[in-house]
Amino acid sequence: MASDQEEKERDQLIFELIKRRLDGEWQRLRDLDDKASNLIGFVSVATGVLLGTGMLGLVTLDTINPLAAFFFFAGTGLLITSIIFSLYGFKIRDWHDARDVNYLVQEYKSKPYTQVLRRVAGEMKKVVVEMEIKLNEKAHYISIAWYLLIAGLILVFIFVLIMVNSG
Repeated sequence: MASDQEEKERDQLIFELIKRRLDGEWQRLRDLDDKASNLIGFVSVATGVLLGTGMLGLVTLDTINPLAAFFFFAGTGLLITSIIFSLYGFKIRDWHDARDVNYLVQEYKSKPYTQVLRRVAGEMKKVVVEMEIKLNEKAHYISIAWYLLIAGLILVFIFVLIMVNSG
């Protein structure tokens, strides 16, 4: 049978492992938010430039090539949709990190160390699981935004090729 000291050390190890995992999830949140922000910024600038220059190109033609217009508007539409998915991914932040600090102090100040450690580790585990689910959802939306960006750029490139070959 494990001694009290061994149980305390085991509980401390479990707590530290859960804490590291929680810290990793917070880092993952920051990384995903950075990716979403960068994607939003890049696609917004690219879309603005496309709308500004592309519309001039379409308007100055004597006859608008319907195929070129399709690729231009479809590509621009995908880029705008990419921004929307990035914003939605950035928006996901709905989880509870910890209980009210006053509650923790009142509830646990008179309890034994091991009991407090186990209880807090259990609460942290719930947060890690909840964060992992939400961050996977966040990553999914950012991934979709990335693929929409690539598809939109390909369609805009085809538009450019059509315009160059028709001009």
